[in-house]
Amino acid sequence: MTTPAQRPGYRSIGNRPTNGNRLTRQVTEVTEVTDISGPPTGDRRAELTALLAQLAHVLTAEQTEPAAARTTRAMPERVLLTPEEAGEQLGVGRTTVYALMKSGDLESVQIGRLRRIPTGAIQDYAASLINHTRRLSA
Repeated sequence: MTTPAQRPGYRSIGNRPTNGNRLTRQVTEVTEVTDISGPPTGDRRAELTALLAQLAHVLTAEQTEPAAARTTRAMPERVLLTPEEAGEQLGVGRTTVYALMKSGDLESVQIGRLRRIPTGAIQDYAASLINHTRRLSA
């Protein structure tokens, strides 16, 4: 019977055995090519400095390009509001807005399963409240 270490393509990393998957091979190749032990020497230090400078250049170029490519434009004013947003504008809660929609006092439209209130309907409802109050006080 052979032990796992005697099987072809079998390596161990530290105390953990592996069976030579791709990541392990890449890590092994990198560590074999690059001596990562000890401080960098003169030539190695210059090479690392050049690589870090290239990396910094690439990172700053990536950060500035999207900002330059983006153009800021004003968002158009929304025409349809959620019941929560309509309630904020009217100064009432969401439940009250749903009750107003159910009674027909506040016009709403359905988009799929969603209920939306046109901004004009909010203004119309507020105007009707003002007119109703004026009629009562007159």
